[in-house]
Amino acid sequence: MKKANEFPFDKARRITAKETESARKAIEAKTGKERPKRGRPQKQAAEKYRAVSIRLHPKLLVWAKKEPNHHPTSERREVVGVTGFEPVTSTV
Repeated sequence: MKKANEFPFDKARRITAKETESARKAIEAKTGKERPKRGRPQKQAAEKYRAVSIRLHPKLLVWAKKEPNHHPTSERREVVGVTGFEPVTSTV
């Protein structure tokens, strides 16, 4: 592999946490020094995803439905379940 584009990316994979930990322990045993922790600590599974919702004042929704789009190529389109309109920049 003399050039970077010769790397077989189709066969590449990510290193597991177990492999990382075993390599860390091997380096520590060889050098006798403790390796510094890298990056952010991992989150718990429950902390990864949180339900987020916002409440908008009804007057704001009325205003948003009446407000014209500011983009010259966008068109007004009624979408069920959205706040009244959705600006669409492409008609494809």
